[in-house]
Order: sequence, then C-alpha cells, then structure tokens
Amino acid sequence: PEPAPDGITPRQRAIATLLVEGHTDAVIADRLGLNIRTARVHIAKLAATLGSDSRAQLGYLIARSGILDREE
Repeated sequence: PEPAPDGITPRQRAIATLLVEGHTDAVIADRLGLNIRTARVHIAKLAATLGSDSRAQLGYLIARSGILDREE
C-alpha cells in the first residue's frame, strides 16, 4: 500500500497503535502476523520518518504527530 501524504503506511499506523499501547516487538509481530525482523524493520522506518532516536521518543512523536487520530 502507498504511504499517506504524511509518509506513514497503513502497516506503520497499525504498528504505531500497538507501540503506544506499550507492546514489545514480539507481541506486535504476533498480532500483525509478521516475522519479528519484519516488524522491527517497519518500526525502524516509522522512527526514521518521525525523526526518532529512541523508543520512548518514538512514542512521544507518534502521539504528538496525530497520525493515530487520522481516518484511514
């Protein structure tokens, strides 16, 4: 699927939702039917898109960006 105008793909948006709920990479991978390495690649791309240097900062940037408030 093509990224939205904000550069976030639907898969990354699903991962962002699980990240802000506090789930581990393994749980995120399991919930979305992904290999853990694939989930980590998506998380890294999401972090790069939002300009995050850490997991804590990523959660903050996800909340601040409002990407979870947008209809998909």
